[in-house]
Amino acid sequence: GYGVVYMKNVNSKNSLAKMLKDAKIQYKSGFWSTGTAEHAVRHELGHAIQHLYTDKDAVMRNKISVLRKNVASACGITNWSMSESKDVMLKAGEMLSYYGLRNDGEFIAECVAEYIGGAPRETARKVVNILLGRD
Repeated sequence: GYGVVYMKNVNSKNSLAKMLKDAKIQYKSGFWSTGTAEHAVRHELGHAIQHLYTDKDAVMRNKISVLRKNVASACGITNWSMSESKDVMLKAGEMLSYYGLRNDGEFIAECVAEYIGGAPRETARKVVNILLGRD
């Protein structure tokens, strides 16, 4: 089964304000795909969607993996690392997010988070189209 989801700064009446502050910083650095207070919630929902659509579909997983590797390559990423340069993180943020290029699961979650936010860019649209069988 699936475990418990813990989210940073989600434990008090001012959670959305804390989440918004954190999200703006993460988005500005290129680390997250959106800078909204709801980003972390949407991202974790993205993992649920990831499992629902890809756990039993190797073809879909492969399409998404190839896309993630292509985006990472276009950003100059060969080995994902928290010590990556700011320039590479910003480049990743232009296409999606640096965190989303960590692995296929985070890629899907970041794309779903951006898509749900209502202003998806090309990468997020491509992933959601793959998930929905529209590719």
